Amino acid sequence: MTVSSQRRRASPKGDRQRKRIMEAGQAVIGERGFANATMESIAQRVGISRSGVLHYFPSKDVLVEAILSERRLPDDDRFQHSLERAASRTVLDAAAILERNATDRQWVAFYSGTLSEALRDGHPSREFFTLRYALFRSMLAQSIRNGIDDGSLRGDASAPDVAALVIAVLDGLQQQWLYDPDLDMARIYESFLRMLRGGTAAESPVRSADVTSS
Repeated sequence: MTVSSQRRRASPKGDRQRKRIMEAGQAVIGERGFANATMESIAQRVGISRSGVLHYFPSKDVLVEAILSERRLPDDDRFQHSLERAASRTVLDAAAILERNATDRQWVAFYSGTLSEALRDGHPSREFFTLRYALFRSMLAQSIRNGIDDGSLRGDASAPDVAALVIAVLDGLQQQWLYDPDLDMARIYESFLRMLRGGTAAESPVRSADVTSS
């Protein structure tokens, strides 16, 4: 049974229970890691039986898929809207995601931990992160190309390279923040953006057309 088919068939009461299980799963997996979290421990966190959890999520793999998919959609909509509005804004909008995540340590711990564990062959989230990174690099690269065109971003590096660097900064800041909650991720990211704006397309020897072909 897929996540989407489960959602179509759920009642309002079922939706509430499903949400409680996902919240508990996010917390337990964030605390213990995917390998050490059990459906029993998640059930205990919710206050229901293991079979009650399995009624909604027949396996831990399905539960993790649901948690990632539920959180992914608002972020993807934000980036897609940015591309449609003015693609150079996508890089800037990433700061808003950091600000939101700074209020949700549980999510960041879950996401960062699952991201690291997904490197193992056979992990249920490996394909999710592989495809997500490819999507974000593509979206960000287009954003950066448009920023070079309008002169708001410097153009002395290829757009795909800068896109990968942006993602590395976002993920790296969140991992550091887990160790040091006083770290101001959004402020540091703004400092990084100032470096990206350090030169303009007009001043750079690299033309947008050159970057687009990268």
